[in-house]
Amino acid sequence: MKTFIIILCIVTTTTGYSQITTTGVPFLLLGPSPEANGMAGISSTLPLEDPIAMLSNPGQLGLQSFSRHAGYSTYIYKTQWLPLFGIPDLTYDVRAGMVGINADHFLELPFKLSLGIGYSRVYLNLGQVLIASPDGPEVIGTYHSYEVSNAYSAAFGVEYYVKLGLGVNIKKIHSHLSPFGGEQDPGAGEAKVTAYDIGFLLNVPLSCLVMDDPTESVFSLVPNTRSTLDISIAYARSNIGDQVVYGDPTEADPLPRYASVGFSAEYSVYGNDNLAGMKFFSLAFARQTEDLLVQYSSPGVATYQTGLGDINLFDGLILGKNNSTMEILTGWRMSVFELYSIRIGRFNGTGTRLYTTFGYGVHLKGVWNIIDIVTGGPSSTGILAFLREHIDGAIHYSKYQTVADDAPLDETKYKGLIITIR
Repeated sequence: MKTFIIILCIVTTTTGYSQITTTGVPFLLLGPSPEANGMAGISSTLPLEDPIAMLSNPGQLGLQSFSRHAGYSTYIYKTQWLPLFGIPDLTYDVRAGMVGINADHFLELPFKLSLGIGYSRVYLNLGQVLIASPDGPEVIGTYHSYEVSNAYSAAFGVEYYVKLGLGVNIKKIHSHLSPFGGEQDPGAGEAKVTAYDIGFLLNVPLSCLVMDDPTESVFSLVPNTRSTLDISIAYARSNIGDQVVYGDPTEADPLPRYASVGFSAEYSVYGNDNLAGMKFFSLAFARQTEDLLVQYSSPGVATYQTGLGDINLFDGLILGKNNSTMEILTGWRMSVFELYSIRIGRFNGTGTRLYTTFGYGVHLKGVWNIIDIVTGGPSSTGILAFLREHIDGAIHYSKYQTVADDAPLDETKYKGLIITIR
């Protein structure tokens, strides 16, 4: 039974990397954010409202801390992992929370500074497994198998014409494949390890660089509106730490360390006059490349690549071409009145791990916008004005559609809820 569970864990890497490379705790490679998974899992490169995104790039937390005092994100329903297998107990669940502080409210600084701290939990349930008697098929008990990561995040954001978020995650990982090992390795059913992630996210509003007044338009396609164009670049390095030891240290597995780098561009149209500040429309494009940095110099001897690993920036980010180890994630997002957003994406790996993604979101901020349009503009007093100013939220849905109909990831679905206090 333990062998079955280990194989099942290895199968989970079908979401990410084409190399036939054995690592420990591969569940850390799964895309956690329901919002990002609608765009092929791009959660490192494009600034997102989802606190879960800090798991992929802790620099997201630095930017989120500018505009919110607190945020919470959770799956509405646990995701049925590898639904093609039809195993009801095989589920994936993530939740995250953050708080942010604007330091420039307390300090006189020539720039804006914000600080954020966060917590997230990733839980892969591998289900109840039957224990058979060594003398025959008789069932003598059961055990619960799972893998879990508890991450503690810290980040800061700096704004001086451009915005920079820089952060770190510290993960406490527990892999409980079985309560016991084999006869020759009785402690091999469980492992605990600590890992950390680092990352940055740089957001460049072009209006701040080319206009004397940042509130002016770079260009406008619609009369009586203001348009902006933001460019973002990001880099993250994840799962840095010691090896994963289930029993014998000489048979330890490496952590699934990987690097991601990417860019995004977002064009937005804002209202003027009574509806100044309301975002009527936005269109974003993002591309992200990822590479697993684990290599085996000889059987059983793992080493880690430095820097970007095998990522080719021109082929990956400009041409969108993958290689035998580099994965390409490409996504689009369109939002209308900050009420409804739709996302599409394509994950370009090799073999059966080619899939497209679709997602949508419904946002509370858009409800406030509609009320403002109906009433002729935002109210500055009363309970409605308070709620509009401080409470926000969203519901996100996304799913995978694989090129091969019999691929394990086909029809994997995510449903998430976000609550924000500004």
